[in-house]
Amino acid sequence: MNLPIVNDVRSAVRTFRNRLLPRTDFRRWQDLGNYNHDWDERTTTIAGLIAPGSRVLEFGAGRRQLEALLPPGCRYIPSDLVSRGEGTIVCDLNSPPFPDLRELQIDTAVFGGVLEYVTDLPRLVSWLSGQVRTCIASYECARSAPRTFARLRESFERARIGWLNSYDEAELRRIFAPFEVSEKVRFSEPHGDGQIFVFRLARRRSAAD
Repeated sequence: MNLPIVNDVRSAVRTFRNRLLPRTDFRRWQDLGNYNHDWDERTTTIAGLIAPGSRVLEFGAGRRQLEALLPPGCRYIPSDLVSRGEGTIVCDLNSPPFPDLRELQIDTAVFGGVLEYVTDLPRLVSWLSGQVRTCIASYECARSAPRTFARLRESFERARIGWLNSYDEAELRRIFAPFEVSEKVRFSEPHGDGQIFVFRLARRRSAAD
């Protein structure tokens, strides 16, 4: 029997099970050995999009690579499924209710390689819109049209590597409707090209506008 195929199927089945429950793959993400060093280039790119003097909260902090790359004057706060050192906000993005972060006065929330592992992204964005004004997030968008066999097949391929959702760019922008895309940067990873989006909270229009 072809073991790689068996392992891929097992991974996909585990991912779909996590979608349905929903839950996070704790066994995978507790282990820092599962944080690929190929992701460091993405982290460097994200750091370059952060303004000096920002208060930065990184979700999925992992090895905390972003901390050393931040511009001058920034304050770094890590968040992850488990503690990654002093000051870590332990938070499972697939298990609400989420914490109230407003007293921390966070300028920028960072999601590097995290959104693909969130089961209910609209719920997360709705919460974020009341917590931060800027969100910098990477995402590898689906390439196929929604509600097609091609999307179903693509969703299975994404599930093989543990991803819990499949959105194209238009769908992602609609989910982030409380925010506006102010910048977009491409990057390359082993699984393909991804994009880093800078979302800024949209200005609410007044009756006089």
